[in-house]
Amino acid sequence: MSCLYCEQIHDNDPSYIMRESEFDLGKDWSRCPRHWRYVCSICGKPNHFQATFFCPDDEEFICDRCSKDSKTVDGEFWGWSYYWEYLCPTCGGWHQSLDYLEHTGGHPYLDKPDWEEEMKGLSPEQSLPIKWPTQVEVSEEVIT
Repeated sequence: MSCLYCEQIHDNDPSYIMRESEFDLGKDWSRCPRHWRYVCSICGKPNHFQATFFCPDDEEFICDRCSKDSKTVDGEFWGWSYYWEYLCPTCGGWHQSLDYLEHTGGHPYLDKPDWEEEMKGLSPEQSLPIKWPTQVEVSEEVIT
């Protein structure tokens, strides 16, 4: 089964090579390692790849919650019309989200193939629980 994000990217760029899903298998949104969740080097929590950035100075993945600031940037890529940039708390520079970094060729897995093979920085969880909306109890009380 192909990764959901790889399929979406491939639909917009037929030259994009799709990868097999390894996470959230059996779900409509299964994902390959590159499009999985990365563990923040600061808070230690896993985070969606689109809300994570890479600091090349420290060679660390950092989540949006630990960034000092964030902004959306207009820019077409792979069917999306914008991407995120985050202000790094360690080096003070602005860094692009991992999805846009992949598009521009700057994703660390592209520069360091051994990192992708080792799944460096990825969350060890294999699947996310499906969350259903809380059901609201309806009162049978009649208003008079």
